[in-house]
Amino acid sequence: MKIKIFLASFFIVFSSANAQRIFLTEWNFQKTNASPKFKATVPGNIYSDLLTHKQIPDPIYGANESLVQWVDTCAWTYTCNFDLRESIYQQKSIALVLQGVDTYATIWLNGKMLRQVDNMFLQ
Repeated sequence: MKIKIFLASFFIVFSSANAQRIFLTEWNFQKTNASPKFKATVPGNIYSDLLTHKQIPDPIYGANESLVQWVDTCAWTYTCNFDLRESIYQQKSIALVLQGVDTYATIWLNGKMLRQVDNMFLQ
């Protein structure tokens, strides 16, 4: 699953007599079409993730803000691999719920583009 995001909380809901949620927690990020991948914290943001992995200086320290201006000029890809039990595919409906996706994002699942979004305040 490839998702270009900055902030998010993600889960899958499938309906049945007892609806269940599966939270997607094992995220990685990378500069789109580049290496390497790093472990991501979701919910979170690209600056925190880059700082955690010592890829940028602390942007709120001294004059470092000017050193990290390049970050928002790049496209970033967050990925999460997950497996669903076979029984889940028998459900009437399955929803991939994305909360807090950055303003502009493209949502992919198994190589298929699901949606492009342009409003952080809509699920």
